[in-house]
Amino acid sequence: MYEVIESRVIVDEREEIIFGLRHTDETILEDVSPNRVEAERLAKYYTKMKVSPWNLEEVVYDMLDTPGGMEV
Repeated sequence: MYEVIESRVIVDEREEIIFGLRHTDETILEDVSPNRVEAERLAKYYTKMKVSPWNLEEVVYDMLDTPGGMEV
């Protein structure tokens, strides 16, 4: 199961919130999206599709390289 996590980063001298994903096995991928709704959609989709935490980074980056993202 995936859940959304948030981190604070400094961008151009401003603090920003960026969202990532954490699997129940404690695998974490930070810096997935600046949009919480998008990160929640991905967490739900990856949980539903039973994406292995071993493949999480590859799957996220494939989605980012696809125009329009993934259809859910």
